[in-house]
Amino acid sequence: MGRHYQYIELANKMEQDIVSGRYRAGEKLPSLRKLHAATGRSISTINQAYMELEHRGMIEVREKSGFYARPQLRGLVQTPTLGNSPVKPHKVAINTLADMIQLAISRDMLPFGAAVPSPTLLPHKQLASCMRTITSLYQKGLKLGYGHPTGEPELQRQIARRTLGFVTPQTNEEIIITNGCMQAIDLCLRTVARPGDIILVESPTFLCYLQLIEDLNMRVLEVPVDSRLGIDPERIGKILEEHDVRAALFNPNFHNPLGYAMDNDTKKRLVQIMNDRGVPIIEDDIYGDLYFGDVRPTPLKAYDQRGMVLYC
Repeated sequence: MGRHYQYIELANKMEQDIVSGRYRAGEKLPSLRKLHAATGRSISTINQAYMELEHRGMIEVREKSGFYARPQLRGLVQTPTLGNSPVKPHKVAINTLADMIQLAISRDMLPFGAAVPSPTLLPHKQLASCMRTITSLYQKGLKLGYGHPTGEPELQRQIARRTLGFVTPQTNEEIIITNGCMQAIDLCLRTVARPGDIILVESPTFLCYLQLIEDLNMRVLEVPVDSRLGIDPERIGKILEEHDVRAALFNPNFHNPLGYAMDNDTKKRLVQIMNDRGVPIIEDDIYGDLYFGDVRPTPLKAYDQRGMVLYC
């Protein structure tokens, strides 16, 4: 019973440390040996304490890495309800708000509004090795001229190979290499719309979409979406009957900021409606590979029969 009490006592103490914020969500906890040296308890007792904390949902064990504090999901806000208010196009005025948000960002805050992975998750040595290989080509004078206008051909081939199985086969000529996803969206908007045109987006949506639409002097039509199911294709169809929408900008897989992934039937129906109306879709699938299941979520592009989905 003594050993049982010791590991429970230790687990309770560490749970208090996690709840109080001494160990932040995602922070690595002391190793078995460090905790042994700090507490004087045996390795087996400490290991049992960590197993107890994992059972309580307080920590997660990462193979060959250690023990990490899990986020404590207490006091969650209620899921937002779907709005039914009328929608109408309007000019965007978001840049001032965006500047204020940037000023308010603290290093102690997790940037959920930005697609920035934790540095601890990145393969620093491999990335540094790749950079050295590339810079050596500059030293040999092999990469000092202008590149191909649509991007490095070998990179285009690799991207085409990577999309096999979840989008229709792409040729190298159909793939344009851009400086990030936002430049791709910028090029797509400039291609299919002009200043003053109406762009349909989900609401809420990614702040930078609105900034870009504002910078291009276009109007936005924000359509409220379900926080779990996403876009209602039938509502989109009615909106297209009422407004001269020139393009739609959607983020169907792991939507930012709501996080939903639309089901395949809804995606297929949405693409069908947009195709029938001749309205191009700009699809931002930047988070499509961040899935936890066995199968990657299908993009809207997979259901595109008329080449009307511009896949970013």
